[in-house]
Amino acid sequence: MCGRTLEAMCVAHTSEKSLHKGLQELRDSGIIDRRLFEWGDSLRQERNIGAHASGQQVKAQDARDILDFASAICEYVYVLTDRYENYKNRKSVEKKAP
Repeated sequence: MCGRTLEAMCVAHTSEKSLHKGLQELRDSGIIDRRLFEWGDSLRQERNIGAHASGQQVKAQDARDILDFASAICEYVYVLTDRYENYKNRKSVEKKAP
């Protein structure tokens, strides 16, 4: 589900349907930074273990980390970015006020 969440975020903000390419486009467009891209790519690789019949299993701690990261990147992209933009706009208006 965490992988699907990131895929949906990529589709919402990029023209890519591939998680890997979508994360790259998010990074290249400045929506996420290099660190968040690396985290997202790590999550993508872990997600592939769980999503494909590879015979490997995702460890419980890795699953917790994946969930924590998915939550963090969504908060960064959808919540914190808007809060920061609102802050900047408010400060800009305050500077223009007599």
